[in-house]
Amino acid sequence: MSRVLHVLLDVERLTASRDAENPPGTIDPELADLLAFSREQSIATTILCANTGKSVRRMLHDAGWDEVRVVTESTSWLPDESGTSLREHATFPFANTECDRCAQCRRNLMLGTAGEGDVLIYAGDGHSDPCPAEYADIVFARGRLQTWCQQQNITYYHFGSFGEIRRRLAIDCAHRRLRPRARAERKRREAYMVEA
Repeated sequence: MSRVLHVLLDVERLTASRDAENPPGTIDPELADLLAFSREQSIATTILCANTGKSVRRMLHDAGWDEVRVVTESTSWLPDESGTSLREHATFPFANTECDRCAQCRRNLMLGTAGEGDVLIYAGDGHSDPCPAEYADIVFARGRLQTWCQQQNITYYHFGSFGEIRRRLAIDCAHRRLRPRARAERKRREAYMVEA
């Protein structure tokens, strides 16, 4: 069975705290441990980030994590209305024309990535995370997403750090508990039927 791990957190949380041991622009050591575990277990990892994708990609590349997929907006420079200067223009490869809740539709990303029998693991903490959490088999939540999961009766693991996610995944992998959640599978099937 293949497994797909999607990590979604604010970019600031991907970087280490700035102190003598962790210079600015370095990856959080607990994220590095989670990525190493994912690599070891052949779990594909995707990181979604708002508008700092280039710097995140560079940090990951510099740390040797080229296989980690980073999804962010694409930017280009286009002439302004007068044609005398250029302005930055962002496009979002996973935008959803039927929903304007977030620029990058995490649900569409998950559905486009997942194959039959994949186990989708999602970690999030913000206002745009409830939608994809409904389609995930295993949810790691805190903040707004945790509150929403409680209100919707969606099982989740609370996390405070990447280390907690790594430890829980290690336990679940060791006990072969990574499997599709019936409610999430049903939601994915419904979404595929609507799109077809």
